[in-house]
Order: sequence, then C-alpha cells, then structure tokens
Amino acid sequence: DDTVLTATDVIVGSPGFLSPEQAQGRRIGPASDVFSLGCVLVYAATGGRPFGSGPVEAMLFRTVHDTADLSALPPGLVPVVEACLSK
Repeated sequence: DDTVLTATDVIVGSPGFLSPEQAQGRRIGPASDVFSLGCVLVYAATGGRPFGSGPVEAMLFRTVHDTADLSALPPGLVPVVEACLSK
C-alpha cells in the first residue's frame, strides 16, 4: 500500500486558519485549536480572514508576526476573538 498519511516538514491546513505554531511547523496543542477557532469566527462574521489574503507565504508571515484585523467584527465579538487570537 503506497498511501502516505503523514509527512515530515509539511504544513497541513488552510493558510488563513492556521495558528502561528502550525505556520512555523512547531508542535501544536489545544491553544492552536483555539487560535484557529478565532480565525473561523472572523470568517463567519465578516467573510474575511483575520490576517488577510494573498500568497500563502505572506498570509503565514502575517499570522506569525502581525495583529489580526478585527475592524469588521461586531463589537460584542471582538473580546472573544481577541482572546482566541492572542499569541
């Protein structure tokens, strides 16, 4: 059977929803899931990604180094998402 289920040095996931740990190929845990939930909440509420769009490398860089753009979120959701996206 030639099916490969895992690979070394491969990032798996959608770039707009990855945690900084995933973007850097580091070990992940529950905090990574919470970060990704924050990204999904932004997308569900606004239709946009918290770290923008564009080339994958640029999105991953912004995920690791920048602060999320939450300006389009309803005010009541901002504290929840900020907590999810804390680095």
